[in-house]
Amino acid sequence: MPKGDTQMNNSNHYTKDRASRNALIKAIGYGNPIKGVVIDKGHPAGPEIHLLSDTAIITIYNKNTLKMVTRLIARPGQLARFYKDGEEIPKDILNKAIHYQKMGWNNA
Repeated sequence: MPKGDTQMNNSNHYTKDRASRNALIKAIGYGNPIKGVVIDKGHPAGPEIHLLSDTAIITIYNKNTLKMVTRLIARPGQLARFYKDGEEIPKDILNKAIHYQKMGWNNA
């Protein structure tokens, strides 16, 4: 998967609607992927790949096209999808998500 601020393989949804969120994420730092999961919510476009970075940024790709759908600033509750079966969420990642939530950045 691509890292950083790349415009290649982005969905129209991301490039048109997420400029302010992406600016905030760029300021936080994209980080490096540390954990990934496939999520299938029955969306017509197919399942998604969710990648969590070491800066608590979630990048979502369409699994079929590999186009980036969006990036999210992780909320604490979202981290659970990456850590299941009793696996502990790393404290530094959880603390970042808590900080982002206190700052209101998860709503951008």
